[in-house]
Amino acid sequence: MLMSTQKIELSRETIEALQKGNKVAAVKSIRLTHNVSLDQAMEMIGQHELGEPDRHAHATTTIPTQAIVALQQGSKIDAIKAVREAQRTDLKTAKALVEEYIATNPHIASTMQAANAAQLKRIFRWLIVIGVAFSIAYIAGNH
Repeated sequence: MLMSTQKIELSRETIEALQKGNKVAAVKSIRLTHNVSLDQAMEMIGQHELGEPDRHAHATTTIPTQAIVALQQGSKIDAIKAVREAQRTDLKTAKALVEEYIATNPHIASTMQAANAAQLKRIFRWLIVIGVAFSIAYIAGNH
């Protein structure tokens, strides 16, 4: 159950999905944007459909789902680009919105860290493969 002292505003993307009758997309958007449970997302949609005011707090800014996905993949730059495109804003404002979102959603920071670690691991593996290939080529060229 969501805390009554909190208020989470539905994003434009979520509202558009609801207007099109696509509750699945709306629930996905809410869960991804606000890191809430399925039941909490459904409750928010139910309140929106009944015209009840949202009872949930939203201490952070809402950023587009594409930006959140980019953050989860470890790409702050792609998140900023997504915010700039979706909200038609300048670089400085988009960067501030993304950084505020990260600061108020600690789970995103840990997800970004894990994604970046996985990416570095893949890069390191490729460097080893390339190093071994060059070593073999060097040894083969000297014989």
